[in-house]
Amino acid sequence: MEDLANTIYSYCNIVTVNAVVKIYDVSIYGNYSQAYCYYTYLITYCGYYESDSGYKYYNLQRIGNSWKLY
Repeated sequence: MEDLANTIYSYCNIVTVNAVVKIYDVSIYGNYSQAYCYYTYLITYCGYYESDSGYKYYNLQRIGNSWKLY
């Protein structure tokens, strides 16, 4: 989604991104984890829009006391 927003911004200087992620389940395997989520986003620009939604697994890694997407 970040690449899409950057590409659109190069043509239209006003880009709005609305995104929501709902986490349904998290499994932890030591320093790694997998989260099952539902996502939805809407990107508006120059009178146009792009949107998508669906279920997806996200992989995370523990770095210190935080979890980061990888």
